[in-house]
Amino acid sequence: MTTVFCPNCSDFVAREGHLCSRCGDDLTSTSPDEDFEAPASSGSHLEFPTGATFADRYTIIERIGAGGMGIVYKAIDTMLDAEVALKVIQPALSQMPGFIERFRREVRVTRQITHPNICRFHDIGDERGILYVSMEWIEGETLRELLGKTGMLREARALEIAEKIALALEAAHYKNIIHRDLKPANVMVDRRGNVLVLDFGLALERGAEEITEAGVVMGTPAYMSPEQKRRETLDLRTDLYALGLILREMLTGTRLDPVPGMTPAIRSALNPLVVPVLDSLLAERPEDRCPSAAEARKMLRSLLNNPAISTVITMAKVAPKNRGRRRLVFSAVGLAAISLAVTMWIVLKPTPPPSMHPEAQRFYDQGIEFLVEQGETEEGISAAIVQLNRARDYEPDSPLVWAGLGRAHWLRYRLTGSAASRNLAEGAVRTAHQLDPTLPAVLNVRAMGFLEEGQFKAAERELEKSLDSEPDAAATWVLMGSARQSLGEWSAARDAFERAEELEPDNYAVVMYLGLYHEKLGAYPEAAVYYEKAAALKPNSAIAWSNLGAAQLYSSKIDDAVPFLLRSLKLADRASTRSNLATAYYYLGRYDDAEEHYRRAIELQPDHAVHWGNLGDDLLKLERDEEARDAYRQAAKLAEDAVQREPLEPGAQSALALYCAKAGDEACALEAGRAAFELRPEDAGVAFNNAVVRCVLGLDNACLEWLERAVNLGATRSNIAGAPEFERLTDDPRFRALVELAS
Repeated sequence: MTTVFCPNCSDFVAREGHLCSRCGDDLTSTSPDEDFEAPASSGSHLEFPTGATFADRYTIIERIGAGGMGIVYKAIDTMLDAEVALKVIQPALSQMPGFIERFRREVRVTRQITHPNICRFHDIGDERGILYVSMEWIEGETLRELLGKTGMLREARALEIAEKIALALEAAHYKNIIHRDLKPANVMVDRRGNVLVLDFGLALERGAEEITEAGVVMGTPAYMSPEQKRRETLDLRTDLYALGLILREMLTGTRLDPVPGMTPAIRSALNPLVVPVLDSLLAERPEDRCPSAAEARKMLRSLLNNPAISTVITMAKVAPKNRGRRRLVFSAVGLAAISLAVTMWIVLKPTPPPSMHPEAQRFYDQGIEFLVEQGETEEGISAAIVQLNRARDYEPDSPLVWAGLGRAHWLRYRLTGSAASRNLAEGAVRTAHQLDPTLPAVLNVRAMGFLEEGQFKAAERELEKSLDSEPDAAATWVLMGSARQSLGEWSAARDAFERAEELEPDNYAVVMYLGLYHEKLGAYPEAAVYYEKAAALKPNSAIAWSNLGAAQLYSSKIDDAVPFLLRSLKLADRASTRSNLATAYYYLGRYDDAEEHYRRAIELQPDHAVHWGNLGDDLLKLERDEEARDAYRQAAKLAEDAVQREPLEPGAQSALALYCAKAGDEACALEAGRAAFELRPEDAGVAFNNAVVRCVLGLDNACLEWLERAVNLGATRSNIAGAPEFERLTDDPRFRALVELAS
């Protein structure tokens, strides 16, 4: 039998034509070894039970996997007192000419490079004829596995991963080391989203003598550079070609092999901003290619800093989980969704203005007072705009007045979504900036606009300039906290909010933002404390009472939530408050009352998918199935509209998946669920919704896999009990085990 070593699946296999008989990879460039008998993928002489000691140093924790190379274990290195990946090599392989030398070189070469994006090798040894290597243990998955689940990645995440690979290559190339086998299977993404390059087994020190073995191709054909395929002398740029292929695959969802470089079809499918970078990395001739990993890293970083790309909230920038498990309420079947707590730009008083016309001063002060005291209502904002326009009549060239108008129009836009308000806000801010680009009030409202547009880094830069002028401005620190929170910089955001609290501990707006911060983290009891304080500071704030009620709902304190929500409704009839009150009644089994308030929420906000989905859940409880299905179809339509507006928002994708499943659209449900997971893989709600989606669709095995992930992330028994779609799984031992595992 003719056997070859397939570098893609790491096994000795039969070659069928030009393809691997196991994984279908192109084996054109491999050399067959007709006399070599393919070793078994495992064997009793390499099998060690949990708790066994190997080489008087390693305590086996568990068997991770096996292949043609041998078996990989998770183990404890008692000498290092650390978890390691222990690769035990098939004895037959170590008898191949040059094999041991290649592995020794892998350790020696990799040890020369110390970098956070390169997997560290610890040791190589020979225990009674069994060759082994130990390396850094990484909790995560390979990029190949990730792409197998998601198909493709969002632009920002793909560029982030490519940048980290470029950083690893930069460190290796600094030592004149060429990887030569860069591919998704040799890139790990750990549970925190960090990226590590591994497997320098084919690495070559430039100028060193190459070691070759029969049957082992020097690289993986699908990721080889043109010069590598031609077996020409290689330099550092060969790795950059592989980087380009990996980036192209992450962005397109397909290897597109054997199509070389960039085709017109690929160009048209990609963001035009990305195309020049791929052109540079995938140039046919090395001399036309990006000259170095450092230059590649700079190009990728420049793209990530571009507002057209950097607005994405990526997998690496999700909110940290609280210590211990927390009780979560999910937007799931039979568990009506809670509307997000109301958020808007709550106004703090700016620094007293410089001298201006007395009448202008009077109208300006009145306008700002309206924004501070009544900026949560359209009436209050309108009154502020009237006063600020009067101030402008007396001081038409005052940047402070124009900044106030910009703030008022942005507040109205946040409240109403009016395109006219957005245009007026942008125009006022533009005028203010032209009049004085250094005034803190101007910088702050300019940052406010950037935050509305998702340009979080740009907002942060404006706020840094504002703080340079006024380091003790609580209003600026609040906005800075919002910017950093949007960037996923949770610790820095907390520092900014706490600095604002230190400056103005009893300021209603500061307290509200701290509540919103904790809510975003899922720390609902802590959020409730801040909302309660805000309500005490400003008893006529409908938002404070509504958010307090929502926080109690998230904490499953249903009875406590109702009076807060009712008090909010007396102050302002808001759709989100109506929906949350209806949800409280839903949990209490008062389905007729819930229907009344869900329908009122729809009257107030007819284009909001959550209200329609909640109504569908309630109608099911009322055994009005056809009406429920109609409500779900409407929810799915609106959720799809929301995804079109914000395709990179995981909540929108998860909602679409849920409502499509309930409406009976399987293809839509699975695709949206996949997108939500890709955007936020560590979110318990996303995982739980994906489990519910698959249960609704009758995909029980997949449902249980997703439910296991949700439980590991914090889903509770009460969450599971609240989803009636799981009821038919109660006799499944896997389901019962997950219920026991949940807290």
